[in-house]
Amino acid sequence: MIITKELKFTYPGTATLSFKDFSLTAGQQILIKGESGSGKTTLLHLLSGILTPDSGIIEVDEVRVDQLRAHQRDSFRANHIGLIFQRNLFIKSISMYKNMLLAQHIAQSKEDREILMEILEELGISNLSGKKPHHLSQGEQQRFSIARALVNNPKVVLADEPTSSLDDVNCHRFSQMLKSICEKYNITLLIATHDSRLEQQFNCVIELNESK
Repeated sequence: MIITKELKFTYPGTATLSFKDFSLTAGQQILIKGESGSGKTTLLHLLSGILTPDSGIIEVDEVRVDQLRAHQRDSFRANHIGLIFQRNLFIKSISMYKNMLLAQHIAQSKEDREILMEILEELGISNLSGKKPHHLSQGEQQRFSIARALVNNPKVVLADEPTSSLDDVNCHRFSQMLKSICEKYNITLLIATHDSRLEQQFNCVIELNESK
């Protein structure tokens, strides 16, 4: 499902980040651990095609992401990869339901209200879908971030520090909910974090070392 080999990336004026090779099967769930500066976010951006590596191989669902042109990477990401960010980045002026439909529109996929409602009901937030983002708690917004990541039936979900703003109760609730729904749909899940509260919930952990 995901294969990386000899990945390297350099931001201007900084040391080169070199990443360990790894291979993940469909439905596998892993935690990418590391302190600030170790390259966690960079790795997710490389896997999703937001960034292009200086060298190395990235294969997702048998597609060489590193060889795609910019517009091809954008299309592949929208249709095959669900992203969950540290900040939710919802459009404040529209309802959460319309925010979800917008994710389908951006992917240029057919509007599928049935699958959307199925996801919202499974996450226990269908009754909140008419509200705007600022009317929701942080925990509720994070559940909608899971829904948005799933609306286009992705093969992979990448989550970047998704629990950093959550208290212990909501951290546990969020991670268990995300793991459970990805398992149900056989979605490969990668969570990048320095949140030690998540470590015991994953059997597979990749630790990144800070670049020197």
